[in-house]
Amino acid sequence: MGRKDMTDHAELRRLAKRADALHGTPSLEHVFAITKFREAVEPKAILALLDEIDGLNDELSACTEHPGGCGYWREAAKRRAEERDRLRAQNDALRGALHAVQAEVDGNL
Repeated sequence: MGRKDMTDHAELRRLAKRADALHGTPSLEHVFAITKFREAVEPKAILALLDEIDGLNDELSACTEHPGGCGYWREAAKRRAEERDRLRAQNDALRGALHAVQAEVDGNL
C-alpha cells in the first residue's frame, strides 16, 4: 500500500490498530508495524478525515438545534423528494400534452 491509497479508512484503521496493539513491545514486529503506519499516513488523509468529522459535526449541530431534531430534517427531505417526483410527473404529462398539440398543429398546416 502506498501513500496515495490512504483514503481507504479501513486500511488506515487496520494499520493503526496493529501499531497500537504492539505499542510498548520492543520488537522488530512493532517497529515494522509503526513504519507501515507512518508510510501510509499522509497529511492529506488526516485532513480529509478531519474535514469529514467537521462536516458531520456541523450536520449534527444543525439537526440538534432544530426543535424536531434530525427526524424533522429527514421528513423534510422525504417531503421534498415526494414533491420533486410529483412535479416531474406533472412536467412529463404537460410535455406529452404539448407534443400532442404540436402534432395536431403540424397536421393542420
